[in-house]
Amino acid sequence: MLDFQQADDGTVTGVATESGVIPAAKVILASGGFGASQELLTQYIPAVADVHFPGHHGSTGDGIKMGLTVGAAVENMASFQPYPAHIGPGMRSVSPEVIMAGGIMVDPQGKRFVDETRYPGGLSNGILQLPDKQAYEILDKRLYELLPHYLEEFFTSGLLRQALTSWDLAGKLGIDAEGLEQTVEDYNGLAGVGPDRFGRTPPEPFKAPYYGIRVKAALYHTQGGLKVNTDGQVLRADGSIIPNLYAGGGVATGVSGAGMEGYLPGNGQLASLGLGMLAAEHAAASLMA
Repeated sequence: MLDFQQADDGTVTGVATESGVIPAAKVILASGGFGASQELLTQYIPAVADVHFPGHHGSTGDGIKMGLTVGAAVENMASFQPYPAHIGPGMRSVSPEVIMAGGIMVDPQGKRFVDETRYPGGLSNGILQLPDKQAYEILDKRLYELLPHYLEEFFTSGLLRQALTSWDLAGKLGIDAEGLEQTVEDYNGLAGVGPDRFGRTPPEPFKAPYYGIRVKAALYHTQGGLKVNTDGQVLRADGSIIPNLYAGGGVATGVSGAGMEGYLPGNGQLASLGLGMLAAEHAAASLMA
C-alpha cells in the first residue's frame, strides 16, 4: 500500500511508493470503495463479508486506509448498496421489475418474510438473515409473459423453474411445499383487496404456471469512506482539514444515509463525478491563488 509524505504540520506533500517519493502540491484520492476487501468488510459491514461482490476486484479500500494513516475521519462505513436478486457467477441479476410488478420472495419454508417492494435495502436485509443468505423469487404466468426480456434467459438456462402447481414448484426448488402453497393462497386472497401483514397489497392473484428461481443478496458497492467537505478536502475527526489532501468517488463518504436502507440511486456516479470535479476545481484554484 502507498503512503503519504507529510510536513511537520501534517500537510500532505507527496506520495511514498516502493520506488521513492512522488512530490505533489495536491493529492486527490480516487481509488474506489472497499467491496473487495474482506478485512474492511469484516470490520465495518460484517453481515456482507461473505456475500458475493460482483464489482471491481481493485475495490480494496487502499485510499481509505491511506487516509486513516494520516488521521482522516471516516463516515457511514456501514452504508452500502445491496442487491437482493443476484445469480452468480457472471454478474447476472433478476430485474427489480419482476418484484415491483407482483413477484414475491420466500424463505426455505416457502414463507414470505418482508414487503418485497422495500427494494433493495429492506428486501436484502431480510435475505441476509436467512440460512445461506439466499431466498426464492416466485412469479406466475402473467409476470413471465409481461417481462420475457428479463426472464427468458434464466428459463432457457434452467435457472428459472416452472410448474403447474405451487406444490410442484416447491419440489423443484427444494423448499417446503405446504408452506409455499399456503403463501400463494394467502397472497391471492389479498390481491387488489388490501395490505398483507407486511403492508403490501398484491396487485393481482397468481395464475399457473408458476415460476421460481433461487437468488442471493449481493454487495454492489460500499458507500462510506473518508469524511470530506463540500470541496472534497479530507477532514480529521475534529473537523479540521488535512492540507492538500482530497478524496472523491468510493474513497469518500457519499450523500447516502447510514446502513443498507440509506442507499440513494446514482450516489456512486454522483460521488465520482461531482466530488471529483469539486476537488479538482478547488485544488487548481488554490494552486493559482
